[in-house]
Amino acid sequence: MLRVDQTLLQQVIVSRQSDSYKGDYGRLLLIGGTYPYGGAIMMSALAAVESGAGLVTVATDQENIPALHSQLPEAMAFAVTDQDLLAEQIAKAGAILLGPGLKDNDLGTHLVQLVFDKVQPHQVLILDGGAISLYTRLALPLPQAQLVFTPHQKEWEAMSGLAIGEQGEDRTQMAVGKLPEGSILVQKGPQTKIWQQGQPDYYQLTVGGPYQATGGMGDTLLWCHRWRPW
Repeated sequence: MLRVDQTLLQQVIVSRQSDSYKGDYGRLLLIGGTYPYGGAIMMSALAAVESGAGLVTVATDQENIPALHSQLPEAMAFAVTDQDLLAEQIAKAGAILLGPGLKDNDLGTHLVQLVFDKVQPHQVLILDGGAISLYTRLALPLPQAQLVFTPHQKEWEAMSGLAIGEQGEDRTQMAVGKLPEGSILVQKGPQTKIWQQGQPDYYQLTVGGPYQATGGMGDTLLWCHRWRPW
């Protein structure tokens, strides 16, 4: 086990170059927040901007956009039902976050299938929340992409077949070994662990506690603004 502590963070999160611009810090597309879970995608977008993403675009229910822009005018946003614009933004993104507040219904199913069909091998695809539930329930084949999974304990149970009481290190490592090559698993729980397929060890966060056991905490993933050096 390797610990994610302040020393490691200072090695990873470095000061920005003085002549850099927003295009140097990534183009991120967030998809989710379908009724009645609009707050989830807003918290994810806030976390993305506060973490330093260069360009953040949100595809969500049209009704969520005024509330999103009242809190985060920096983010671009459009109706998730605009299929032409969604396909265009999927192609432009360096990383796609699919699933925060994504309801398990016909629209959610369509969105997961669309992203799985459109994503390219060079892109990062982060699967969270509703996207994990949908792909496991429907047994969808995973796309060729740089995959990151961020399940909580019940979602990991659905993905791996491991009941919560069985999610120890050895059995989790075996389950991670069955994921596509190079996949990353952020195993959210009392002690969040970060695994990578093909690697013998994992990282464990040294922060967190029961105060995080509240709705929406997983949608933010990490309050990186506490460590921002810029």
